[in-house]
Amino acid sequence: MRAFRGGTSARRGAQALTFGLVLSLAIAVAQMALDHARTAPYDWSALAAAQQKILAPLAPVWRSLDESRRLKWLNIARRYEQIDSIDRQRLQRRMLIWLLSPEQRRAARARYQMVADLAPRQRRAIVDRWHAYQRYLESQGHGSTARR
Repeated sequence: MRAFRGGTSARRGAQALTFGLVLSLAIAVAQMALDHARTAPYDWSALAAAQQKILAPLAPVWRSLDESRRLKWLNIARRYEQIDSIDRQRLQRRMLIWLLSPEQRRAARARYQMVADLAPRQRRAIVDRWHAYQRYLESQGHGSTARR
């Protein structure tokens, strides 16, 4: 009789262990589903076409942005139509700057400071050369590239 009870006890222990493992697995799967449900609305593919168009400069790094950053940019996209065209252009440029690596930002700041330290005549010459380059690109059929 004792052997039977021991077997029952072992069986109950195995059942409890199995139940515990199944329960742990179910909890893990539920947590993964919950995490996916939280982030899925902010996946690039889930964005409306208008949002994707506005936030296009961020597309390459969208997956690496955390939820709070994505929400920030989605709020900006929501207000985008209410912004005047000059501020829209500024926003698009800032998105592109935001995409630069820290090293690229440092280099851009250094170039800006170098130009800022030049005499006004030298700065004007640089601006004139830039405009000439843009005209050249447009004459070669690269008009959209010149404006980026």
